[in-house]
Amino acid sequence: MPARQKESQMKLAMDRITVDMELQARAGGMNDEVVTEYAGAWRTGALFPAVVVFKEENSFFCEAAGKVLTNVLYWLADGFHRLFGAKEASIHEIECDVRLGGRREALLYALGANATHGLKRSAQDKRRAVELLLQDPEWALWSDRVIAGHAKVSHIFVGKVRRECGPTGNVSSCEGPTGRKGSDGRVRKVSVAGRTAPAADAVAPKLDALHLATVVDDTLGELVSKLTPEQLHWVSVQLRQKADEIDPEAQEREARLLREHQAQLRKGAKKK
Repeated sequence: MPARQKESQMKLAMDRITVDMELQARAGGMNDEVVTEYAGAWRTGALFPAVVVFKEENSFFCEAAGKVLTNVLYWLADGFHRLFGAKEASIHEIECDVRLGGRREALLYALGANATHGLKRSAQDKRRAVELLLQDPEWALWSDRVIAGHAKVSHIFVGKVRRECGPTGNVSSCEGPTGRKGSDGRVRKVSVAGRTAPAADAVAPKLDALHLATVVDDTLGELVSKLTPEQLHWVSVQLRQKADEIDPEAQEREARLLREHQAQLRKGAKKK
């Protein structure tokens, strides 16, 4: 995944900027009222943040010229309403934050644009950004958290959209493969429910696991011994409610500790 590298800030003529409306990530497209409002502001000399463009250079051999020529494209990634407003106000050049990359990098940037500035994103805008990421064969491999970072939404929202637009949804490729790539670049298998399974090399050796279990037993025993009967009852209720989410061995260990503590309480009551 290319870094969003800033090259420079400079003014570019409007006709040098490549405007691809498929990079405009809003669900409803352009808002004409906002364009008109920005145009009026441009005419009065208002200052706007620089639009973001990605500079792509492609070299090719020109037989007519007998030499290698370079074609430079500046893909607009953020600032569509600002740029259209400037055009409406008959402004011929605009301040640009120039970054290195092509159309793909511009799209990736555009999907998270306007999260903190400009016309506020709607729920549909956020969903469209997530769906565009999930439709891409490479980006669909990313984990929910990585996608959330690029779309500037929560990972819970990404997971919801991923499930909703699965094989039977509107976006056939949203469910994607059974692997997810995290921010560290490693691909981890996921279950049907979408939960990430641990990588094979992340599983601790059996000896370490047994040692950890012993430490956990001792720690839980000490904690449980300090609980009041009311607190003990509350813990017992919570454990029963979450029984389907707890490892059977861990559940049995918890139940044993609770039984032991209850027995200690009964012994203490009899002595009194």
